[in-house]
Amino acid sequence: MHGFPGVDLNFQGGGSDSAARSDTSPVSVTLSPGQSTTFQLMTPYNNSGGTGVDVTSLTVTPPNDTHQLTVRQPQINLAVTDGSNSSPKDIQVGPIGGNVD
Repeated sequence: MHGFPGVDLNFQGGGSDSAARSDTSPVSVTLSPGQSTTFQLMTPYNNSGGTGVDVTSLTVTPPNDTHQLTVRQPQINLAVTDGSNSSPKDIQVGPIGGNVD
């Protein structure tokens, strides 16, 4: 595998938004059956004083693939952009096989 996964953040009450690719250079990862790899999802902390938006699941598509997996998780609250739309801001996904700090 080589590249970035597609990551859609699904919001409580409906709607979704896609994470943008980070500036990190991808590396190639070779996996044997049953092995796994990682990627980072960088989200801003909501210290805006507002209610933000709640993410209830992620839809992940591996690089160069069309099969998707929806991952349910505890809610994550994200800050939203200025103005009237309710899309999270500055959400980035790193390449597969990236370091987890």
